[in-house]
Amino acid sequence: VVKNLTEEEWDEARNTAAKWNLDRGPLNEVKARNAARYGQKVFREFAQEMWQACGMQVIIMAGWKQEDCN
Repeated sequence: VVKNLTEEEWDEARNTAAKWNLDRGPLNEVKARNAARYGQKVFREFAQEMWQACGMQVIIMAGWKQEDCN
């Protein structure tokens, strides 16, 4: 993907990275959307890996703000 970026796309990526570095990460809306989209999958994979690697059961309680910051 990176090899196929145009110069304009590179500039946009650099600007986004610079903004995120100043703000300590992506916007809260992006964080909330990613947590809702990927959180459960990541937690499930972690618990399965712990079970397979060391026979350890893992219980994860998670919470995050929604996209509207509630």
